[in-house]
Parts: sequence; C-alpha cells; structure tokens
Amino acid sequence: MKVKKLFEETKHAKFMNEHGIKTAGLGGVGFSEKEQKWYGWSHRAIHGFKIGDIVKEGDCCASSGWTDDYIKKHPEKDTSLSIGFIAKTLEDCKKMAMAFSDSVS
Repeated sequence: MKVKKLFEETKHAKFMNEHGIKTAGLGGVGFSEKEQKWYGWSHRAIHGFKIGDIVKEGDCCASSGWTDDYIKKHPEKDTSLSIGFIAKTLEDCKKMAMAFSDSVS
C-alpha cells in the first residue's frame, strides 16, 4: 500500500511540475501561470479550468460531494456551482477548481 501511495504522489508531482502548477495553500487547488488555468485535485483526479469553461450537467464541480442531508445542516460546505456557470475570470476558474477538488475528495 505504501508503494502505491508513493507512486500516486510521484505521479501527481510529475504532472504538477510538467504543467507548472503552484499550490495556492488551499489544499487541492493550484494555479498554472503558463497555462492560465486553475487546477483542482485529490488523490483520485486532477483537472484544469480556464476562462470560457462552462459547468455542464454531470460535471464534478456541479456537485459538492456531500449528501443532501449534510448540505442542509452545513450549507457553507457546498462549493458546487450551478449548471451553466461560465468562467469569465481567473477567479471564476479558481471557484471551479475548488468545487472540483471538494467533489472528488
């Protein structure tokens, strides 16, 4: 198990280095200056978001990853974005990355 975890960490580190992703101190979110993308990730997945991206039905950033009951009790934990949300700024891209990271964690 330790070998698999080490491999996954190395694989993620290599990907992040290749894409120039710098972590933002937000846990699971970072920015690539050269690609002008915000990335969200967990141990399961990584994805980059750029200006012009749109949230579609079924996208990870359209779901918080929490149960409906939990969200009712803790609405502040819901970072999901509505279907049709368009990233018009890099700050919007960051929101998408954060929602993605929360969803796949």
